[in-house]
Amino acid sequence: MTLTKKKFRYIAIYIPDDSLSHRNLIINRISDRFVDLFGTIYYSSSRNRIIKSSQLNSNILVLKCSLDTISEMILSIYSIKEDLIIISISGSLKQLKIRSNDFLGQIAMIFGSVNSDRIKST
Repeated sequence: MTLTKKKFRYIAIYIPDDSLSHRNLIINRISDRFVDLFGTIYYSSSRNRIIKSSQLNSNILVLKCSLDTISEMILSIYSIKEDLIIISISGSLKQLKIRSNDFLGQIAMIFGSVNSDRIKST
């Protein structure tokens, strides 16, 4: 019998500035919505976690979830009543950081709403 390593995916979520003050509330709503849709037993077995990275912008929230529950987590994110954008889904934090910084650079270029000094270069 061979043991296989559990695979995880990281989800980068962009939170607009007006919703940024409610960051903890958004995290709780995502978790509560997952439990409402799929149950507490499935939630506890999904091993969903919040990743805190000092290398990412404060507007970006990173969730870690198992590969088996990625579609359920995406559904939970989009079913809450908040303006959130899923930037990228990746198997590594390094790739997620690169894609997130590219997204923030494009936002700054198009809208000018994100200060360029808040975006950390890769």
